[in-house]
Order: sequence, then C-alpha cells, then structure tokens
Amino acid sequence: MKYKRKVILIGIVLAAAALIVFSYYLWCVGGIVGYLSGKLSAGKGTGIRGRVKSIVFPISSYQFHLHHWFLAVIALIVCVVADLYVITPQLFYGSMAGLALQGIFCYDDWFRLVRKNAH
Repeated sequence: MKYKRKVILIGIVLAAAALIVFSYYLWCVGGIVGYLSGKLSAGKGTGIRGRVKSIVFPISSYQFHLHHWFLAVIALIVCVVADLYVITPQLFYGSMAGLALQGIFCYDDWFRLVRKNAH
C-alpha cells in the first residue's frame, strides 16, 4: 500500500511540474487549494467523520455514499461541458481536480460508492 501511494505521489508531483513548466500555474494553485480544502474539511481517515458530514442515503437494503471526490468529478465534468466556473476557469477546474485527488489519495474506501446495509 505504501509503494502504491509513493508512485501516485510521484506521478502527481511530475504532473504538477509539467503544468508549471507549460504555464498552467493557476491549475496547480487551484489543485493545491482543492487538496487542502478536502484535507481540512473531510475526515482524518477512512470512516472518521470530518467537519463536513458525508452524503449517504439508503435505498432499499443498500447505502449510497457520495464521496467528495465523486461529487468533485461530477461537478468538474458538468462545469467543463457547460463552460461554467466561479472564478477563473483554470483555478476553479484545478481546485475541483485537487479535491478529487485528495479524496482518492487519502482514503482506503474511495471506490466504495454502494454497500449493503448492516441492518
């Protein structure tokens, strides 16, 4: 698991360096802002509640967990397609990408969107 995280971290650093070299520094700044906002508002670890409550809703005998990385990716896709942004596009899209990366990188259950109810 540690090896996988190191490889991902190296990939992120290389991607950020490439973006900076090609003058996409606002993407990098947005990515850092998004990553840090996820780090500060989400739980410290898998299954630990953060400052912002997770969106989990039951349907039948299943629970659907809308992780913040998933919501950030959906928002990013919708905003890119509709050409919507709150601040400059690069900063906004970078922050959504940073938020998504934080949710995937920092939690072991990032891929579990649906699970069976414990009851």
